[in-house]
Amino acid sequence: MTSPMIYLDYNSSTPVDPKVLEAMLPYFKENFGNPSSQGHSWGWTADHAVQKARLQIATLLNCESREIIFTSGATESNNWVLFGIFHQFARLNEKVHIISSPIEHNSVLNTLKYLENLGVEVDFIKPNSQGIISVDAVREKIKPNTKLISLMWVNNEIGSINPIQELSQLSRERKIYFHTDGTQAVGKISVDLQQTPVDLLSFSGHKIYGPKGVGVLFKRKKNLLVQLDPFLVGGGQENGDRSGTLNVPGIVGIGEACKLFQGRLTEEITHYEKLSTLLYQQLKNLFPELKLNGPELGKQRSPMNLSLTFPSVTGTDIASRLPGLGVSSGSACSTGKIASSHVLKGIGVSHEEAARTLRLSVGRFTKVEDIEVAVSHFKSLLNSK
Repeated sequence: MTSPMIYLDYNSSTPVDPKVLEAMLPYFKENFGNPSSQGHSWGWTADHAVQKARLQIATLLNCESREIIFTSGATESNNWVLFGIFHQFARLNEKVHIISSPIEHNSVLNTLKYLENLGVEVDFIKPNSQGIISVDAVREKIKPNTKLISLMWVNNEIGSINPIQELSQLSRERKIYFHTDGTQAVGKISVDLQQTPVDLLSFSGHKIYGPKGVGVLFKRKKNLLVQLDPFLVGGGQENGDRSGTLNVPGIVGIGEACKLFQGRLTEEITHYEKLSTLLYQQLKNLFPELKLNGPELGKQRSPMNLSLTFPSVTGTDIASRLPGLGVSSGSACSTGKIASSHVLKGIGVSHEEAARTLRLSVGRFTKVEDIEVAVSHFKSLLNSK
């Protein structure tokens, strides 16, 4: 009998929750109006749905509805922050210095490389061996012309959680904008924007059981009114911040996805931790030399993430020899060739070790039985190279 397929790549993308899909469906057909059309009920219905979603997201993040701006995803949001800050100060003929890290998502790293060609000065703070950025290291790099600090809340590959409370507080004290890519934080750990003074936060719907193609940029409106040039100009939607007809079904979906976390986030986190721990313990029994990249379980780490370097006896190209599992290779680039992940390289993992590294991530729909089946797949690595 063929074993069932088991998905262990929730860090990459999540399935749309059935309740999210149910909420979205009417806005593809019956309620298809443009929210900018205020002369009839179809437009009013669509606009009401958008504002409801804005409130659902703001409630989860503990911020104001007017601070939520809808985008196509975290990549757009990240680009918007970086280019927006640059254009804002370049227009004033001010030199721009940005602080970030070498283990950010590529939507930040590649944008920063582009901005360097435009004359922006960028300092990349080296993380420690667990992938965490030191507050003191950031403090030492601050200059008179530092305009932005951009550091991800939770690393997408190794699950390390940065001290965002302290980092954003440092930025506030120095009057520097602080941006965080919160894609792997929202819905995985507590994110309270009243308690944590980040100025700008990005995330995507498809990481939290919502649809692809929709995301959020939180832009603080008070106790530091964040000024940010628009990234897209046109019809002036989103109060002039981001032009373009709104993706109403997607917005309804990301709003409903955030609503589903309200009141049950602790339960969800406990579920993730239980399954991650079980998976790690059973794989450690199989492979005593197995190495966990990033912080220890339960210590400044995403509850759903495992980045594991397997012993040399397993050989490389592990993911291709686990056809029944949906896992992420820590060393495969877009060309299909083996190339070390910039995150693993950034914490000192060798090229050879990176070729034996997998990212495994559990989610809302993962069951204990799925872990047992997954471990049985991994047992096959003991008999092959």
